[in-house]
Amino acid sequence: MHHSKERVEAVHQLLRKFKDLPNRQLARLAYKQHRHLFSSLNAAQCAVRHARGNRGNKSRQQSSQRQDILRPNGKADAGYVWDFPRSSAPSYGPFTLEEGCGLVLSDLHIPFHDRDSILACIEYARKRNPDFILLNGDICDFFSISRFDKNPAESSLKKEINLTRQFLGWLRQQFPAARIIYKLGNHDEWFDKYLFRKAPELYGVDGMSLAHFTTAQIDSISEVPGIEWVDDQKCITYGKLKIWHGHEIGKGSIAPPVNPARGLFLRTLECGIMGHLHKDSAHNETSAGGKLISCWSTGCLCGLWPRYARVNKWTHSAIWLELKASQFSVIPLRILNGRIL
Repeated sequence: MHHSKERVEAVHQLLRKFKDLPNRQLARLAYKQHRHLFSSLNAAQCAVRHARGNRGNKSRQQSSQRQDILRPNGKADAGYVWDFPRSSAPSYGPFTLEEGCGLVLSDLHIPFHDRDSILACIEYARKRNPDFILLNGDICDFFSISRFDKNPAESSLKKEINLTRQFLGWLRQQFPAARIIYKLGNHDEWFDKYLFRKAPELYGVDGMSLAHFTTAQIDSISEVPGIEWVDDQKCITYGKLKIWHGHEIGKGSIAPPVNPARGLFLRTLECGIMGHLHKDSAHNETSAGGKLISCWSTGCLCGLWPRYARVNKWTHSAIWLELKASQFSVIPLRILNGRIL
């Protein structure tokens, strides 16, 4: 096919200006802008393909000196380059707890907490000068905004937030030098989920967070300093020990009738601690290679007979942890009638 000089120059200008467009789109553009030069859309596409060297060896030889418009052959729309899609997957990594000793408290469910059991744990820790206090999930119950049926007279969102704030402030007074780490459990996550459902426009706005409402200075109420937050269902690593609230593990291996510690072992195959199911348990197994894997679950520190579960197997307990030279030790603190056994 004979190409006039004017037609070639028009095609080359478009190729330089829109060099990432596929052949077909460029042909449509050439035909629209220079209809007097092409007898049909197909003729415009042939001219584009010829200029890019996509019409056999002869066209590639003629285009070899014009690297700015030369494009490789392809099965469809020769020369179009597909970009690898960007990922929306968020980064996810553990929260690391360094060497030291500390207390692990799970499932307080404020305002339904058990005062005597918590005070017994705090007194135990005070005598041992902890480096950290780990609040391992479900510290606030958020009964008032849960998806379950509820008696509105039993609690309110304002009461739950204020009492949780009061507890954090009191805890900071008891241990002014210790790290206080608040890991979100499934009940704590209800705060954000409530915003997701009821007021998505407010999510992410400055001040609209559980951390702000429970620790920031509000009016005449003092700030609660130095609370570290672990969200996004992140695991906490403590040497070779993994610490979970428990809801991150899933229901497949840790149904309520099963020993929770054994369920944790089956699910992770690593040494670990979890709360969530309000039952105190331990499980140990040795691998074929002689590796000892130990798992523990902690009981709760809330009332044992809630309206929705009058009959249950719940227990009161906490855990004392120590880590030195990569060796960890776990001391379960079993509680009966407000006293550590």
